[in-house]
Amino acid sequence: CLSYTRSWAVVVARRCSIVAFLFRVALLFCLVLLQCVWGSPWVRGLMACFPLVAERTGASSRGRPSSSLRALAVSLVLACVVAAVCSEKHVVELLVDSDLTIFYDRDNALGQSDGASSSGELFVGSSGPRFWITRRALLYWDVREGFERAGLSESDWDRVETADLVLYQYKTYGRTPVAAYRVTSPWNTRNQPDTENLVGHPDEAQANSTTWNYSWYPSTEWSTPGGDFDPAEVSRIGEAGANCGFSDEVCIDVLHCFDMGVLRGWYEEPESNFGIILVGEEAEQGHVVMYESIETGLEDFGPRIRLTLSVEGAEEDDEGDVPYACCLGDSCMVVPSTECCELGGQVFEGNFHCTDPEVRRSCSAFGACCVPAGCVGVTTRETCTCDPLQGEGCLGGAFQGIGSECGADAQCAVSVEPFAVELSLPAEAHVHHVDEDGVPVYEMDIVPFEAQLAPGLPPTRLWGYNGTAPGPTFSVTAGERIRVRVRNRLPQHHQLAVEQCMRGPDVFGNVSRTSMHLHGAYCEWQHDGFPELHTLPGGEYVHEFSNAQAPGFLWYHDHAMGITRLNNAMGLSGMYFVRPAAASTHYGALRELPLHVTDRALGDDGQLLYPQWWEQRFSG
Repeated sequence: CLSYTRSWAVVVARRCSIVAFLFRVALLFCLVLLQCVWGSPWVRGLMACFPLVAERTGASSRGRPSSSLRALAVSLVLACVVAAVCSEKHVVELLVDSDLTIFYDRDNALGQSDGASSSGELFVGSSGPRFWITRRALLYWDVREGFERAGLSESDWDRVETADLVLYQYKTYGRTPVAAYRVTSPWNTRNQPDTENLVGHPDEAQANSTTWNYSWYPSTEWSTPGGDFDPAEVSRIGEAGANCGFSDEVCIDVLHCFDMGVLRGWYEEPESNFGIILVGEEAEQGHVVMYESIETGLEDFGPRIRLTLSVEGAEEDDEGDVPYACCLGDSCMVVPSTECCELGGQVFEGNFHCTDPEVRRSCSAFGACCVPAGCVGVTTRETCTCDPLQGEGCLGGAFQGIGSECGADAQCAVSVEPFAVELSLPAEAHVHHVDEDGVPVYEMDIVPFEAQLAPGLPPTRLWGYNGTAPGPTFSVTAGERIRVRVRNRLPQHHQLAVEQCMRGPDVFGNVSRTSMHLHGAYCEWQHDGFPELHTLPGGEYVHEFSNAQAPGFLWYHDHAMGITRLNNAMGLSGMYFVRPAAASTHYGALRELPLHVTDRALGDDGQLLYPQWWEQRFSG
C-alpha cells in the first residue's frame, strides 16, 4: 500500500494544485484500502487506469483548481469505463500453514529408517542408486482462517470456479509424477520440532515429530507406514517440472483441478482437515523432486492453493478461459482449463501442445520396456516388470517410464555373453626423459580413441591418457620426485551433453577442458588438479609429485570444474602405485593383478549413455 501511495503522490504533486491534490489523495486512500482489504480485480483495474488519466489531464491544468477538479472528474469517468472491461476473475492464494518431509530409508543406509524433517526443502519420490530413500511431503492449510484472511466468507464458495495446488520447484532428478491425497488421520500440524533436512537426508526424530511410521513420535503410529490417506487423488501432475523446461528462472508445478469438495469440506468441518500428502515415483530409484517449503522462511515461494473466483455481476465470457493441452486418460485434447477439470483431466498450463514429449509422457499409461532381446515399444509397467513364469504376456523387463519410447528415451543394452572378454592390463607408464635437475619426466597426451567394450557392440568413442582407458599405470618409489606433462589433444567441443548452468560451463560452455588430479597424493596445491586450473584443447600443464608419503595405491582422474563426471565417464582415469624403496613386485605378475573397476551404460550403437542434466547421483 505504501508503494502505491508514494508513486501516486509524486504524480499528483507535480501536476495538480493543493485542492485537487487533497481530493485525489482522499480517493487514493479509499482505493488502496479497498484493494488491500478486498483485493478485487475491479479495484485493481481502477487503480491501474487512474494514474495515466490523471497525469494526462492534470498536465494542462497546473495551478488552476477548477481545471484540476474537472480533470479529476474526467479521470473518474474514464477509469470506471476502463474498469468495466478489466478482469472478471478474482484470484486468491491460501499459503500453506505447515509442511514437512517424511522419510523411509529402506536399507537403513543412513541409520534413520524412520527419520523426520520439519525444515529444508520438501522432497517427493525415491532417490538412488546409492541409498533407496522414499520421501513424501505433508502439507496443511487452515482453510477457514485462510479464507477470512483473504476477506472471503462462506457465501463466496459459490463463486469459486477452480482450485489449483501451486508448488515452487527447487530441483528435480529423473521423471516423477506427483499426486496429492487427502490425509485421514491427525498429525502434528502446529508444533513440529525443528529437525533438519540436509540434502534430503532425514534427521533423528524428536518428541512429537511426524515421521514415516509415527504421526506423533513416539506415542501414536500411523495405521499404515508412510501416512494414512484416502487413495482417491485430489490432484496430480503427470511429470514434475514438465511445465518449466531448464532455466535459471523459478520453476512452478501447478497441480490443477484440486478437489473442490475436499476444500469446502475442510472449511465447513475444520475438525476433518488433516491436509494432504504428496506422493511421487516410488517403484524405482532415482526419481525425486524438491519443492520450496514454508519452513525455509521464503513465504513468497511456499506451497499454496490458488482459488479463482468469478466476480459478482460479471457476464459469462466463454472466450476468457484460455484453452490448454488437457490429458484425459490416454488421450489429449485442447480445451479451457475449467472444462478440463470438469472432465477430470490434467491441465498443461503454458505453451504446450498435445504432440509435445512432456504432454505425451503424462497422457499415456504406456512406455518402453527393456528386455534381454532389446526394447519393446508399448507396454504398461505391470506387463513389463511382472515375472514371465507367473503370467501370460509378462516380460520380466525394466520399465523405462510412462510415455518413454525406444531409441529416444530408452536405449536398452544389448544382451552380451558374460566373461567372454579376457581381463585387460593397462599399459605401464615409462619415463620419457630426465630434466636437468635430475627429475624424471613422464608425458601423457589426452586424445580421443575408439574401443570395443563388449562383444557384439560397435566400438565406443572414448577419451584416454595416451589413448587408453584406463590410462597408463604409474609405479613410483616413495620419496622419488617426478613430473608429468599432460597435453590436452581433445576436440574443441565435448562429446557428451554439457549442462551450461553449472559453474565452469557457465563461462566456457561445452569446451573440452581438463585438469588431472592425483587422488590421495600429498602435493602442492598448484599440482593437485585444482578444478578451475584447467587446460584448454591445445594446451598443456606440468604436474610435479614429490611422492613424500607412505607407500600405497592411488589413482588419478580428471577434475575440471563442472564436467568432472563427464570427463571421467569418457575414460580419463588411471592407477598410481607408490612403492617402498626395496619393493621387488613386478607389475602384472601373478601375485599382483591391479583392478580398476568402473561401469558404463551403453546404447545399441555402442556409445555411452549419460544424463543430459546434472544429477545428484548416477551409476554408469
